[in-house]
Amino acid sequence: MRTTAELVRFWAQRRPAQPPTWFEGRTRTWAELDQLTTELAAGLVERLGVQPGDRVGILDRNSDDYVALLYACDKAGAVATPLNWRLTGGEVARLLSDAEATCVVAGDAFSTAAASSGVRAIGFEELPKVEGAADPHQDDESQAFWQLYTSGTTGLPKGAMITGHNLFSTISNFAIEMPEMSQGVRCLVPMPLYHTGGCGWCTAVLLFGGTAVVMRDLDPDNVLSTMAEQEVHVGFVVPALLRALTRSEYARRADFSRLVSILYGASPIALPVLEKAIATFKCNFLQCYGLTETTGPVTFLQNEDHQGERLLSCGRPTFGSELKVVDADMGPVERGAIGEIVYRGPGTMAGYWKRPEETAATIRAGCARAMPVRWTTMDSSISRTASRT
Repeated sequence: MRTTAELVRFWAQRRPAQPPTWFEGRTRTWAELDQLTTELAAGLVERLGVQPGDRVGILDRNSDDYVALLYACDKAGAVATPLNWRLTGGEVARLLSDAEATCVVAGDAFSTAAASSGVRAIGFEELPKVEGAADPHQDDESQAFWQLYTSGTTGLPKGAMITGHNLFSTISNFAIEMPEMSQGVRCLVPMPLYHTGGCGWCTAVLLFGGTAVVMRDLDPDNVLSTMAEQEVHVGFVVPALLRALTRSEYARRADFSRLVSILYGASPIALPVLEKAIATFKCNFLQCYGLTETTGPVTFLQNEDHQGERLLSCGRPTFGSELKVVDADMGPVERGAIGEIVYRGPGTMAGYWKRPEETAATIRAGCARAMPVRWTTMDSSISRTASRT
C-alpha cells in the first residue's frame, strides 16, 4: 500500500526515535508522529463523525501540527483539503462550499475566516484526540486523499484530486534524480503546505527517512539562519525566494558547508537570479517542473546540465513520464515555436472534484495538458523561456 498513513506506520516501526519533522525548535520523532496521527484520526472519526471520503479543510501557515493533520486525515480515510491562507474570507467560504467540507481546521490567525465560512470550524488546539485509540486504518491508495485547489489559467480554483498512487509514483523519482535524498537527510520545507510543492516535497523528504525542517514564515534572514543552524542538506525553493535569499547580507557570512543541493521550481527563473544563487551557495542546483495536476515534478534539470543555453531549460522527463509539445489540436510543433506541454504518466490526477467537463478538457487520452511554452530541444530537454500566452 502507498499512502501517507502507511509511510508513518513504516518509519515508526523501522526508526521510531528518528525525527521526521523539526519546527521552531521542536523535534518530533516517528513514534510520536505515529501516535499523534492515530489519536487525531480517531478523534476525527469518533468525535467529529468524519467518514471515509469526507473533505476536511485546513487553513493555516506551515507547522509540524499541519503536517500531522495531513497524515491523520489519511488514517481516517478523509480527504485533506488545504486552503491558501492568503485568500479572503469569502474565497475561503466558496472553496469550502465547493469541496462540501465536513469541517475546517484553522490556525488562530485565520479563525475569523473559518468561522464565517458556514462550515464547522475547529482550532488546532481544539482538535479532539482519543488517547490509546487504535489506528482506524481507513487509508486507501486508490482513493483521493488530498484535494489541492489550483487555478491554472482560469480564475476559479478547481479541486485537483490526488491519490496515493499519484503521489508515491511521482515522489519516488527523487531516488533517481537526487541520490542525496536518503535516511538522515535534513531538508528545508519553506513552501506552503497547501501547495503540492509544500505537502508533496515534505512527504518526499519523509519517504526517504529524512527530516523536514518546516518553515512557517519566509523572512530571508530567518530562512538562512535556520538553514545554517539546522545544517540543512537540501532545500526546495521557488525563484522569488531564491532571489530574496541571495540579496540578504546573511547569505554572505553564514556557514552553508553542509548544504549539498538546492532544488528550485514552480515558476520560471531569471538567468541573473540563477547565476547569483549558484555563486552564493556554491552547491549543486537542480530545477524541476510540474503541475498540481501531475502531482509535482515531471522533469529535472541536473546540476551538470546547468551550463550555457541549458540554464534556461527545466530538464528531462522523469522515469515513467512521457512529455511532448503540441499545438491547440494536439499536433506536433516545430522547434522554437510556441506550444503546450502535455504529460502522460502515473502522476496524472484523478480529476477535478465534481468538474467532469474541466477534467475532460485537461486530461485527453490520458494526457494532462500543461502551460504554453517556447519549445526547444536540448538533448531531449525542455526549454520554457516563454510564459503563459
